[in-house]
Amino acid sequence: MAILGPKASYQVKGVKTEGDKAKATVEIKTPDIKGVFGELLGKIMAMALGGEPDSNALEKMLAERVQGKNWPTITRTEYYDLVKEKDGWKVFLNYEGINKSQELKNKAESLEAQKKYAEAKSALEEAAKLNPKDVEIPGKIMVMDKKATEYKESQMYFDKIDVRNVSVEQNNSGQLGVFGELKNRGDRTLRAVAITVYYLDKEGNGIHEKTYYPVLATEELGGDNQPLKPNYGRTFWYRIDGAPSDWAKKVKVAVTDVEFQK
Repeated sequence: MAILGPKASYQVKGVKTEGDKAKATVEIKTPDIKGVFGELLGKIMAMALGGEPDSNALEKMLAERVQGKNWPTITRTEYYDLVKEKDGWKVFLNYEGINKSQELKNKAESLEAQKKYAEAKSALEEAAKLNPKDVEIPGKIMVMDKKATEYKESQMYFDKIDVRNVSVEQNNSGQLGVFGELKNRGDRTLRAVAITVYYLDKEGNGIHEKTYYPVLATEELGGDNQPLKPNYGRTFWYRIDGAPSDWAKKVKVAVTDVEFQK
């Protein structure tokens, strides 16, 4: 169609073969349709701001573009995998590998949400093997490496946070809850501290659990929204929620996540 201007052109810049496989470097030149219409819109706006649009000049410019004259182009380089079959060389589009790679990327995202960064990295590495052309994966692997290092560092800090004076009691309103206190014995200021309350049966086995954030610094000032500095403490109380019938009114409280103040 003439309205599309010049057709796309392809030029093979090089081919590297290894047995029955090959990699081809192809330079592709296509008409810059988006650029043309952006230019036309700019011309129309300039004419409108300058007074009455010159319809003859606008029609002439449009006709030149449609006929393929002075049509801007975009040049890009693509890389194609080829395989040699009985009837000759064919482009390998790797549909199956791309689909499986996407499944692994989705799995990695789920593992990341669970803070299983090493497992997420492994899934991404496998995805990269299945679809080497996915340019996003290497960056995601680097992110998983960084998060895994930071998470390991935070886990090592758990032992520097004392959880003490834990008891199950009623508050002034008669509600049953878990009382306790945190103490930051380390040298880092903490933006967030998560604790998990494990509900125990009479044998001391866990039968239910809840996670809370007695420390969660926000941009708001005042109250318990402040970071927990070294040597500082923080009390907490949480209402008993969802305890099973065989709960023995005993709990165990442990630090399960921390985030350092930057």
